[in-house]
Amino acid sequence: MPELENVRQVDEIDRDLTPQAIINMAIEKVVSRGGQLVKGKDELDCYRGASFEMNGQVFAIRRYKGHPRGTSTIYLDPRIGDVNEITTRISNILTTFDIPESALHWQRKDNPEL
Repeated sequence: MPELENVRQVDEIDRDLTPQAIINMAIEKVVSRGGQLVKGKDELDCYRGASFEMNGQVFAIRRYKGHPRGTSTIYLDPRIGDVNEITTRISNILTTFDIPESALHWQRKDNPEL
């Protein structure tokens, strides 16, 4: 497992998270850049992914059962409501995990009203 600066994998996050970006990359490929893939289940469904802490901020990268194959979703704390802050955090995650901007299928700034 690679060591990413300022990133550590954490146990599951004990609060609800909100989807903020979809990446056109398989969950295995995304998570392997900074952690180990785990299986989990919550009130929504079963998923595969990982939770991380970066510079004191938690986020998760998951693919739920039924989501399109070859995609991964970035989830952030729902208390983050400012679209500019969400966009900055997504950009930082992409940069840190060496995910090309071209892999970004959707992010909150594309539909802030959702």
